[in-house]
Amino acid sequence: MVKQIPRKEYLIKLRSRLQDDVGFVINKLIERNEEEPHIGFFVMVRAIMPIIEAVATSEGRQPQLLLEDLGIGAPHVIWNLYRDIFLHNDEFVVAAVGKLGVPSGIIFTYPEDNKELSDTLAKDGLNFDPFRTQRELISYLTGKIDSSDEKSQVDIIGAVEYEEVSNNQEVVNIVSEIEQIHKAQQRGNNY
Repeated sequence: MVKQIPRKEYLIKLRSRLQDDVGFVINKLIERNEEEPHIGFFVMVRAIMPIIEAVATSEGRQPQLLLEDLGIGAPHVIWNLYRDIFLHNDEFVVAAVGKLGVPSGIIFTYPEDNKELSDTLAKDGLNFDPFRTQRELISYLTGKIDSSDEKSQVDIIGAVEYEEVSNNQEVVNIVSEIEQIHKAQQRGNNY
């Protein structure tokens, strides 16, 4: 089920999540990496990619195009390696075509780091920098918020609906669990 909300309100909420939720994680990772480097690479990819997808979807386009707008080189490779692999797997992988391969790599550039270096590394198509992406996405969203029409609406998912009768075992399991949860709630019990 899809519902509409004001675009400006939605973009402000996304930017707040980037600043508050993701920003909190970034700050803790910076602190932790000062003690023990190389902590938090996977979690940062998992924190930033859903927001990229939400922003792109709210604009009616592919996340890869948003990554390109954020100055990310090889946005299709980056999206596949980082969003699809790190959200569904827990390993660095290589994107391969025949004997050609591009290894995945994650780097962190802190706000005080050299912006030129950060931008250069973002464009190489080999590395993904969640910190840089967060900073660029906040800037991107601020521009979109400032230029948003107050009457403009965005479609967002309000509910995921499942058919009560399905041949798909996953759907059958979900329907059964939803029904069990409701029965337990009616009895005043937890699931």
